[in-house]
Amino acid sequence: NHHLKDGTAIKDHTEATVAETSAQLKAIVADPTAPQAEKDMAGHYLSHLEQIQQRIDTPIGGRAPYTDPTAGKLAQVVPYETTTTITVTETVPDPTQIPLGQLPTTTRAGTRIKAALNPDSGQASWDGKARTKASGHEYVVDLGHGYQAVYRPHLAIEDKPVAHSQRGSLEVLAPPGAGHGPELVDKLSTLNLGNRALSAGEGEWTYLRRQVVAQNLAGHSSVAAALSEAPGLDTTMQHVLMSQRANQAIGLDEAGLHQFAAKIESDAAHAALPAKVRLLRDAVAHATGHADGTALAASPGYQPTPQVCGGWLTWSRFDVVDNDAVSSALAGRRIHHSVRSADSLVSMYRTGVLASTERRAEMGLPTGLGSSEGADKTSGGAQSVFCRITTGTGHGSVALTWNTPTTLLRRADWYAYDGDHYGAIDPKASHYAATALTRNPATVAGYSASNEIMFRNGIDLLGPEGPDRVSCGTATHRDQILAILNEKGITHLKGVPAAKVITT
Repeated sequence: NHHLKDGTAIKDHTEATVAETSAQLKAIVADPTAPQAEKDMAGHYLSHLEQIQQRIDTPIGGRAPYTDPTAGKLAQVVPYETTTTITVTETVPDPTQIPLGQLPTTTRAGTRIKAALNPDSGQASWDGKARTKASGHEYVVDLGHGYQAVYRPHLAIEDKPVAHSQRGSLEVLAPPGAGHGPELVDKLSTLNLGNRALSAGEGEWTYLRRQVVAQNLAGHSSVAAALSEAPGLDTTMQHVLMSQRANQAIGLDEAGLHQFAAKIESDAAHAALPAKVRLLRDAVAHATGHADGTALAASPGYQPTPQVCGGWLTWSRFDVVDNDAVSSALAGRRIHHSVRSADSLVSMYRTGVLASTERRAEMGLPTGLGSSEGADKTSGGAQSVFCRITTGTGHGSVALTWNTPTTLLRRADWYAYDGDHYGAIDPKASHYAATALTRNPATVAGYSASNEIMFRNGIDLLGPEGPDRVSCGTATHRDQILAILNEKGITHLKGVPAAKVITT
């Protein structure tokens, strides 16, 4: 749809995918041995593909107006639904057969939290039970005393893979009622996860790991060596702590010994962290042309403390922050996000964030707000929000615009394509292209009009990385947003009067 809206050419890989899928569906419809239910489903999706093919076959100059209800914008592809009866088998672990040190765990069909969003306040809430269906299977772990963890694995359970945008996600749930926060965090240790508040060292370690990905440093010899050596520092510290605390293990039963060993492992990882940070900092410094880790840490762009952004953390990139060369390469460029409707824009300012598909689901927002939510969940793009970098100011009547691209490109979590790839980060996704994906701001500066830049989780619209201009489409919607900001006690956005940022 964005090609139809912008009047740009549809990409070759999109045409190839449509042609291949159409041929497969036509074969099912024509197959005399195929069950009628499969033929009906194939016919349903084939009708949508025929509409897409019609738009592909129409020259740019001959296209109907985007607002044409029959020949312009393509309608959302709704899933084919039917009714059938299936047998569901649930396996419940026998408490007497659970190996020592392990937790009672079951598997179930994939889910997402079904939260409720207050349309007036923009606040989300969840009753602790309501869920929607998701693809694949997930683990449900009993942490004891009413606490529970839900984990979506990277590998498929029973050949039923989780959507890429959910893989690796973990929920830790407390019993009903308030006041469980400290114990909930403490329960992370039963999953062999850190249960302390994030320390400065842990923040810097995460920061450096993000630099490795964002600046494509993993292949540099010094960085590769540091990442290979780091786990050995954990092991060395485990031996040190074991020798210091050996007397504490005397007289412990098997369960106590397991807890003792787990505590040693956790404490060793924490104690080894300063050495690991120095090791990786020196390696990253060498890979990026700094004299050593001390010189890198003293450079103006080195900011290892994360920022809170819309309910999640973001880390910056020291190769973008305060870098005149990057700013010069991006001169005359703007980043924008086109909003599907003015009402959606108003809803964004009630919540205060431009949120990804997965984050919107957690917030209780309905589906269908994004352009390709189903495809994005498969490709991995549903973890991010999509923007574009362009020249000029014409980005539609309802849009968010950043006049200084480094406001967002300073983040370490973005990636981009010069074309429509559904934000694919899953190497198995049909739209994934390793050679086309980039995290280089200089490359992005030279992109054509049809591109996509993905930012993990979302963008805080009310904080330092908020847009420089908000085009509302109508005076009525502008007034609604200004009223929302007034209710929140916000008079300025990034130091500018809100009335100057929020425009029609």
